[in-house]
Amino acid sequence: VQEWGNLLKQMGVYSRHWYFNGPFYTLLDIWLIQEANRLILSSVVLMASIGAAFLRIPLRWRLFLPLAVYMLFTPTLYPWYLLWLAPWLVIGPTRFLFGCFALIPLSHLVRSFKQIDGEWALPAAIMFVEFLPLCWLLLLDLRDVYRKRQRQAALFSDFSARTS
Repeated sequence: VQEWGNLLKQMGVYSRHWYFNGPFYTLLDIWLIQEANRLILSSVVLMASIGAAFLRIPLRWRLFLPLAVYMLFTPTLYPWYLLWLAPWLVIGPTRFLFGCFALIPLSHLVRSFKQIDGEWALPAAIMFVEFLPLCWLLLLDLRDVYRKRQRQAALFSDFSARTS
């Protein structure tokens, strides 16, 4: 029991104090205090998770969307966190997934920057190169899902009109 208590304590420390390579966290950190920033981002992830259940999109997208939003809105995103996304490459590869595996490893550049300025942080330009394309790719993927759904609805209504 004591080990579980220690584990939960350490998870609390991690969730309250750690941050690395979280694009929206870094952006909001400029204007907000840390606790408010984490609360706002957690709320966005929670709303996306609940909202995804009600979207009229395929089930795999309703399951994938909260994970994608989490990856974009988490304060801490190390490259090995991409292992969570690996099963989705089999279920249904998307531009966003391939973009993640291509761009997130740029965060390994932090080691080079630590040697230069002594700080374990990525410059904003690197994070911009990492995450702006990912946001764009996720929007493109969602647009394609929406268009496919619209085409299927049009085909169904055309078929229904012919058989009536």
